[in-house]
Amino acid sequence: MAAASAKSCWFVVLNPVSGRGRGWRDRQRIVAALRAQGLEVELAVSARAGHVQPLVAQALAAGHRNVLAVGGDGTVHEAANAVLEARADVRFAVLPVGTGNDFARTHGLPRDYAAAAAAIAAGRTRSLDVGEARFDDGRRRFFVNVAGVGFDAHVIERMPDRRWGRLAYLAGVLRGLAGYRPQEMRLVVDGERRDARLFVA
Repeated sequence: MAAASAKSCWFVVLNPVSGRGRGWRDRQRIVAALRAQGLEVELAVSARAGHVQPLVAQALAAGHRNVLAVGGDGTVHEAANAVLEARADVRFAVLPVGTGNDFARTHGLPRDYAAAAAAIAAGRTRSLDVGEARFDDGRRRFFVNVAGVGFDAHVIERMPDRRWGRLAYLAGVLRGLAGYRPQEMRLVVDGERRDARLFVA
């Protein structure tokens, strides 16, 4: 695809395991809803955890400037990181088909495919704050929804197969409670420092 047409096309990246496979099952309906609004679409499907980010990065390098993430909060996180790393003028949209869809609920994004496609075609946009987490080893990650330190991160590390949906998170919570202890943390907010043993931040 030439760069000129890539810029007008929506690169749609779909996580096939989000929402217990809802996006994968409905992929043809999603693409049809977008095309019914006159949108040109190029669909890519992630093959594994962590694959959304490189797929979006490659699309941006090829000239795409419209990205639609179809999945849950993990898909949003990966796609947003690719967009923010690129530091390009990109329109970023989300079609929630995950289990929790916290980002979509917070921003009132429609789950209905036709309504989502109509909103994208209308070009309605909003600005959002972005956070950046920097790690001791030099890595960094952007976040557009929430970042947690302590017990919630401990739970995510111990979750079983996420295809279980909400049951996977509940299982992670129960596993985490068995051995987790509050951690020594230092928080600095607006120049004010606080040292404490915290369960979660």
